[in-house]
Amino acid sequence: MTLTNMWFSLRLVFFVLEWPALAKSSKHNSFKADDAMQMYYMALAMDLDMPSTVKPLPGPEVQADAPGRSLPNFTTLTSPQRKTLNDLSDRNRFMDTVKAIAIPRASGTPGNLKVQQHIVRSMENLCYDVELDTFEADLPGNLTSQQMTNIIATLNPDAPRRLVLACHFDSKYDKKGAFVGAIDSAVPCAMMIDLAHTLNPYINCTPVRNKNLTLQMIFFDGEEAFVKWSANDSLYGSRNLAVKMDTQMKDLNRNVTELDKIDVMVLLDLIGSKETQFRRFYYSAKYHFEHLANIEKELTVSNDIKEWDNQTKAGVDMEEKEVIKEKVYFDTTPLPAGLWIDDDYRPFMEKGVKVLHLISYPFPAVWHKQSDTVANIHYDTVDDLNKIFRIYVCEYLGCQI
Repeated sequence: MTLTNMWFSLRLVFFVLEWPALAKSSKHNSFKADDAMQMYYMALAMDLDMPSTVKPLPGPEVQADAPGRSLPNFTTLTSPQRKTLNDLSDRNRFMDTVKAIAIPRASGTPGNLKVQQHIVRSMENLCYDVELDTFEADLPGNLTSQQMTNIIATLNPDAPRRLVLACHFDSKYDKKGAFVGAIDSAVPCAMMIDLAHTLNPYINCTPVRNKNLTLQMIFFDGEEAFVKWSANDSLYGSRNLAVKMDTQMKDLNRNVTELDKIDVMVLLDLIGSKETQFRRFYYSAKYHFEHLANIEKELTVSNDIKEWDNQTKAGVDMEEKEVIKEKVYFDTTPLPAGLWIDDDYRPFMEKGVKVLHLISYPFPAVWHKQSDTVANIHYDTVDDLNKIFRIYVCEYLGCQI
């Protein structure tokens, strides 16, 4: 155990053991509860070994041998293999996928149902096993309850472990019914569908090296608030599905729930502007984030990404080219512990699932504005990220290329 791991483990144990005494003081109750949970989520994100007797209150019980607690075992693709994946990009195909999703699609609207059907059809055509999680959501104020549907697409439902990619497909509710939400979050949905399409020959038709591990994609409904963001008016789909997966026992022989099978949940949100950049929040899986950052560095050096101007105009200004090359998508500069953004990962993280929260931070300028349309998508940025994610997924699953 390194000194860093020892420090976090000791801090975690301190907060858990001291909880009963701290809870007696109403002055510090909420602060210490948050502090203890912060330490738990930091330990979860850093893949620390935690004793099974440690139970951070009021959070979930930690199991030392739970899936995903060991360090991720990435394979390493060769340069020719990476080039094969990089050459799978198709601008027209990707933009067609985005346009099919980037319509007004607030939960409960005809547009939402149309997008649902498109996602289901796309994933079924790629031989994914698709499950619909339909439920009634109670809305705030005088609004009537609303039917919502999460979409869960699993490549091999019999595999005991899953790498989960997730996003939300609903758009922000507005009375005019005109908000499109291209970056929030039609692009992440399209990225996941495109990844499933491009990798299909390598993770479906050809078995991956690790047959016990599969890819699962979750498209959440009801992420957006109807009135004002709060614990009860947001994350409708993820809150419902986390509870359901925590009780589903599809593998009775191993006595595990669907949540237990998740190695890590990678949540994509607010992606598609030229300024897209990710930071690692304290609760976000450290080694997964760093692996993505390393892939970015290697593809930058090999001139496989950030070559936009070479493709779009002649006579590139060298200074401008250097600025593009120095752009960083995955910024490993530490953020302060305690800084967090609420999103669909939270209901799963609160139940002990390791998460990687990839949301553009700071938020893009078009966030929750009528200007969040297809016209403001920067395809070259998205294509760079698609290349990075293809390699990340293949190196995690152990694809044979």
